[in-house]
Amino acid sequence: MLLFVYGTLLRGLERNTLLADSVFKGTGTIRAILYDCGSYPGIREGAGLVCGELYEINRETLQLLDQVEGYREENSTSLFVRQDVEVTIAEGTVSAICYFFNHSTDALALISSGDYLLYRQTGQ
Repeated sequence: MLLFVYGTLLRGLERNTLLADSVFKGTGTIRAILYDCGSYPGIREGAGLVCGELYEINRETLQLLDQVEGYREENSTSLFVRQDVEVTIAEGTVSAICYFFNHSTDALALISSGDYLLYRQTGQ
């Protein structure tokens, strides 16, 4: 299955090692709004563009990521929820799963660039 990541799972960042058994497929964008949640980002549905990376993952990696992302299928108060997204890549679009922040964003800073790497490097 394909997974779109946009935050601490990106190459070179602290949680990317969780994707060690996965295949990097390239970069892309999705339609969403990116927020600074403190030590990690989160996205909510919206018309903005969020930059990220696409990985082919296995079921074991998905289960591990569910734990790390605080996702519980039976619990509507999970920190993150999994949703299907359309990822725009150089060749067109592909379907993938992605983790969306599942709590209020009212007090969170918007990352207007939609690019978490750029935000970490420059604050923009």
